[in-house]
Amino acid sequence: MGLQYWTDRINAVIDETDRFSSQQERAKRLLIRLRSSDRA
Repeated sequence: MGLQYWTDRINAVIDETDRFSSQQERAKRLLIRLRSSDRA
């Protein structure tokens, strides 16, 4: 499973969790970490 798959999954979680801001922040941090590790 590639980076795009996980990016889409995490974005879906972010879209669904606007009421749960701590979970949304965690998802955003995970997305940033995924992208930075992909470049490394």
